[in-house]
Amino acid sequence: NGQNRIVVLSGANMQVNREDVEAALRQPYDAVITQLEIPLETVFALHEMTQERGIPLCIDAGPAMPLELERLAGPAALAVENLVLASISLARGE
Repeated sequence: NGQNRIVVLSGANMQVNREDVEAALRQPYDAVITQLEIPLETVFALHEMTQERGIPLCIDAGPAMPLELERLAGPAALAVENLVLASISLARGE
């Protein structure tokens, strides 16, 4: 229907947790997009929950940081800029 929701609260990103994700996913979604601006454990929980529900997930892998790619196994799109990719690769010793 062309409608979407974008909510921005400065400084609130690091407060997002698994319970917030569970509450948000009680509504139906066609797709979900997130960044690494929320705690990594929350990103991993979001990945797990969207997989269980069959919801496509796109993760913008920024800001650059070490990332356990094994925990994102399965269907998910990982959007990575060259600088971020280099940072992930260096953190993994590649």
